Amino acid sequence: MLFNSIQFNSIQFNSIPKIVSLIILLLFILLFSISCKSKQNPEEHSRAELVGSWGTKDNYPSDVYIFGDGSLILLNNWNAIVGKVADTFDSYPYTIKLRGTNQSGVNKNDAGTVTFYSSTNLYFSFDFNGSKKEDNFYKYSDKLIAFDKEIDKNYSDFRWAW
Repeated sequence: MLFNSIQFNSIQFNSIPKIVSLIILLLFILLFSISCKSKQNPEEHSRAELVGSWGTKDNYPSDVYIFGDGSLILLNNWNAIVGKVADTFDSYPYTIKLRGTNQSGVNKNDAGTVTFYSSTNLYFSFDFNGSKKEDNFYKYSDKLIAFDKEIDKNYSDFRWAW
């Protein structure tokens, strides 16, 4: 009986380190697998996907134009409503602030906002010099189309019109 009890104690004594070692090994494998997972970065968007001409279904007389440098402009009567799209942004919806200016030199830094809901849908809202506009715009061309022709990136076709 003494032999059985010693043997039992030695088995018990040897089993505990094995179990602890096994638990440590499993924890190490779990921690290693977690640390090796790819980082889940939010999808980054570029202003390049927004560049182009945007119009409304309401046949509003002005379109929104977004140039390659991120400049956004809407000409409305003698007003220009402008903004700047960042190089990159994290997600939709993405909102930028607008400012307004006119030929008389009147400027307003907070004339409204543009909220992009996707690369083809935006909501435009401004209130400047008595002109109010709120509407959804859709992207109809990746090119800058104004005055029935493609315009250049230096805005020269806008200068004469405004």
